[in-house]
Amino acid sequence: MRTFKEIISIPNLVVKRSDDVGGFFGYWTDPLTQKRWNVCFSSYGGWEHLSVSGRKTPDWDLVCRFKDMFWREDEACVEYHPRKEDYVNNCETCLHIWRPTEEPLPLPPPEYVGVKGVSSSDVSAIAGIMMDSQTPKEKADFLHERYGDNFNRKERRILNAKGNSKH
Repeated sequence: MRTFKEIISIPNLVVKRSDDVGGFFGYWTDPLTQKRWNVCFSSYGGWEHLSVSGRKTPDWDLVCRFKDMFWREDEACVEYHPRKEDYVNNCETCLHIWRPTEEPLPLPPPEYVGVKGVSSSDVSAIAGIMMDSQTPKEKADFLHERYGDNFNRKERRILNAKGNSKH
């Protein structure tokens, strides 16, 4: 986490209220769009937390900008998707960034996410070539092995309509 001094020095950030133990509420105005985003930051109970809300839900790129504003490059943070029974939604346009402070955040190996140094268009082209060279049955087997029953329903219906076995 950046220091409190670094955080309150972020350009276009206005701190409206703060406490003595590492929390504050305020807003940040995007210099590109002039949109105002509400921010609430805290560091309590073994967690650093930032919530960001506005008239619309912030998109991925904006959340990444906030992550970079409040945390350093070498710090991993996360947005959680809790179990349904633990779900809380007090603001429909709010997203949260979390980072545990007492233990490292477990992360999947980078190769589980993608291939470093390869653009998304290259990955799409490679995947298209690989999938085009396979029979429908080979595609279905590959997708089922990789994603279980969660692979594309449309693709599964097409494969089933062609007489391939269901998984």
